[in-house]
Amino acid sequence: MSPPRPPRSAAPAPAPAPAAGADPAPEIAALIEQAREALAADTATAEAIARRAHALAKTAGDAGLLARAEDALGIATATAGHPFEGLELLQSAVRRFAGRAESAAEIDALRHLGSVQGNYLDQADDALHTFQRALDLAATAGDRGAEARILSALGALLGRLQRRDEAHRAFERAIALLRSGSDVAALAKALNNHAFLHVQCGEYADALPHALEAIAIADPIAHRLLLIGVRCTCAIALAGTGRSGEALALLAANERELPTLDQPYYGADHFLTAARVHLLRREPDAAMAALQRARDIATATQLDAYAVQLLELRAEIAEAQGDTGATVQHLRALREAERRTLDRETAGKLRSLEASMRLREREHEHAALLATQSTLESRVAERTAELAAEVEERRRAEERAEYLARHDWLTDLPNRRGLHDALEEALVDARRNGGLVGALFVDIDRFKSFNDAHGHLVADQVLRIVAERFRGLLAPPSQVFRFGGDEFLLLVRDALSTQQIMRVAQSALDALDPPIVVERVQLRVACSVGIAVCPEDAAGVDDLLRKADHALLLAKERGRNRVVRLDRTIARAMERRMRLEQDLLHALDRREMLLHFQPQWDLRHDKVVGMEALLRWAHPVFGIVPPNEFIPLAEEHGVISALGAWALKEACRASARVHRKLGRAAAERLVVGVNVSAQQLRSESLIVDIRSALADSGLDPGDLELELTESLLLSEDAATLARVHAIRRLGVKFALDDFGNGYSSFSYLHRVRFDRLKIDRSIVNESTMSPEKSVVTQAIIAMAHGLKLDVVAEGVETAEQRSLLEAQGCDQIQGFLVAEPITGDELASRLRQRTV
Repeated sequence: MSPPRPPRSAAPAPAPAPAAGADPAPEIAALIEQAREALAADTATAEAIARRAHALAKTAGDAGLLARAEDALGIATATAGHPFEGLELLQSAVRRFAGRAESAAEIDALRHLGSVQGNYLDQADDALHTFQRALDLAATAGDRGAEARILSALGALLGRLQRRDEAHRAFERAIALLRSGSDVAALAKALNNHAFLHVQCGEYADALPHALEAIAIADPIAHRLLLIGVRCTCAIALAGTGRSGEALALLAANERELPTLDQPYYGADHFLTAARVHLLRREPDAAMAALQRARDIATATQLDAYAVQLLELRAEIAEAQGDTGATVQHLRALREAERRTLDRETAGKLRSLEASMRLREREHEHAALLATQSTLESRVAERTAELAAEVEERRRAEERAEYLARHDWLTDLPNRRGLHDALEEALVDARRNGGLVGALFVDIDRFKSFNDAHGHLVADQVLRIVAERFRGLLAPPSQVFRFGGDEFLLLVRDALSTQQIMRVAQSALDALDPPIVVERVQLRVACSVGIAVCPEDAAGVDDLLRKADHALLLAKERGRNRVVRLDRTIARAMERRMRLEQDLLHALDRREMLLHFQPQWDLRHDKVVGMEALLRWAHPVFGIVPPNEFIPLAEEHGVISALGAWALKEACRASARVHRKLGRAAAERLVVGVNVSAQQLRSESLIVDIRSALADSGLDPGDLELELTESLLLSEDAATLARVHAIRRLGVKFALDDFGNGYSSFSYLHRVRFDRLKIDRSIVNESTMSPEKSVVTQAIIAMAHGLKLDVVAEGVETAEQRSLLEAQGCDQIQGFLVAEPITGDELASRLRQRTV
């Protein structure tokens, strides 16, 4: 039986009959267009208008007009919360369009049908088949706009099915097509769907540009429902990149607008989003309150499709609150909800097939009566045979749907849907009978680059061959799973020792040694393997998978093409890293970042002439975290630009305070050096950040010096160099940092006009070890003076180093021999007291 439907508002008054002899077609076409326009803001109004059009079309005697009215009413009723009625109307519209020369209308009806099947009824297989039919028709008709809209809807469905690589390709193609057209609403939807896919993968920095562009498009065209959905996606992306204040502002805009709309789906989505944003802000109580409001809406309007999301998010909140018992309870409820969802999906497919069977039954009976006037006995026999064939077809379709739900379509391996159950069974068996269970995460090294170089078709064939090689490594009950993308999981059961599990892992590496031949071309790939063993490394399924995943990450960091098992020391280090990654997103909001300054001493005039700003993180648990530990994490997670902008502004403020306290003339002011990252230098906002920092602090541009590394300059393009010259024109100085550390080139010294050159501390440390080593510093100083650059030696810690550098003509030194890094106020105090 169908689930109870939400109560419907009163039906609109019947449409007045057209005047006798009048052609109803123009009025029906106008009503259909009005319904589609109303769908963007008010589904109840859209449904009422579409019902008027449908009532008129049924009496007009035009099959094509009736099909268009059924299409408009079908998508309107489904969006208003009545998906089964919408499904039947859309299926009828598609059948009526078949064989008619109305390809554009038929393509729209197929796209609407696929969306209802996939998004409202979880009939994924049927939806994929429907979208493929629509794409074939659009290709035949040469309709690129329709192709783009279909690809956008298809991408959203593929993302829900965890087929993310295919989803990304669908969205990228759809967006490219829509950018060359005029359908801005469809472009905004495609950008929003693509952003949401990135959000589902935790790729918040990648999601944010798409979401912001979608908002910029949706806002001017007053597409209210689209704008609400886009704000939800953008809010999660902003929160995930540390911009939680902006995320809350977007959600507040939604909450002001939602009461004016009778849209339970969008209301539930909004409060689910609010819960996720509060969870990212580490506010579990606020997240729970938002989740409860989403649950109230879903319960009141019988939105069963949200059951799994509600339970999944409830488990995450319980984990954030530290309630282990509640977490386990909600995870169990989540698995039960997923099972019920699968049952409903199968039941929905049965209802759809039964409805189609009933309609075909009526059509067959009518045709038989008109054409043959056959006897009752022959009709009964004919229908019995037909029904028997249809029942058999339905049985095979259900079996195939169940198989596809638990297996990867490309490699035919079990997918992650069945992995959790298989692991639980393996752990129970191991506890009962002894033995070890190994989870081996295997990831193809640099597969994205391989994919880009050879194309998706070749990459898919390589994945099939890799899957076959891995399958040959294990005997039942051990299994190979495709976890997603280029990642596999080898489940080793009944192992007698960890050495046996390690041998399987090594066999996975060895299995990829022979080249893979695709279309008579030899290709070579390698893999990395992360291992966790139960019960030695972990006690439960989730812990086992998490530690195997951490081990895989470590294998890649150590150079790839290797096996790593996560021991206790490594596990603690990985847990620290994960905690730092999470907390770094909110470190600026929590005011945990601080700046210290290390003075620079002029050897010729015996005084302090500058200072370098050094970023530090005062973590509430780990204490002071050094920059070499958190800066790479900031670059990886896309927050380095925000940290850099903050450091720039705070350094200028602190330097201005030091100057005011010392009361020095302009000629005696200290230059403050600030390090600039590669991401900052590539960003168009750097010049704006510099101007803002100088204006906010009142610091003279000549008192600010940006420090750039050699490696950064070697990899930059003409646009970045142009940005450097523009900053130079503001009056800001530049220093070449870490000179001599690694590969050095002098070509950029002619492209960028530097004021100072800073010798790397590794060169300074070696300078006093032997006469040969000291020649290096002497050569660097001579070269810099030849280019009219002042020279600063970093890391000077001994009087011997100072004496050597002073004898060689070095201009300034920096290091613990002068002073350790201190706060700006402390530096000003020590300069007044002349203790530096």
